[in-house]
Amino acid sequence: MILWAQSGHSYRTMIILTPDLCKRARAVLGWSRELLAEKAGVSMSTVVAFEREVRAIPTERLQKMAHALSAGGLSLEKLKEAFER
Repeated sequence: MILWAQSGHSYRTMIILTPDLCKRARAVLGWSRELLAEKAGVSMSTVVAFEREVRAIPTERLQKMAHALSAGGLSLEKLKEAFER
């Protein structure tokens, strides 16, 4: 589950999007699972399966989810650091 998130204009940082981080990120943004799925261009069942850890999700779809959360104005890297403290 190692994904990229854009930091700055062209620099990419490797982060790990976990199901828990995904849920917390959605909560911070005030997004439903449906909204994340729409913005990421994935099915809602993909978001649900990932957050519930029901099945493996292809990396491409996880990248889309991470990118959508970042594009929503959330720095996943900073959010992850805040929850690790």
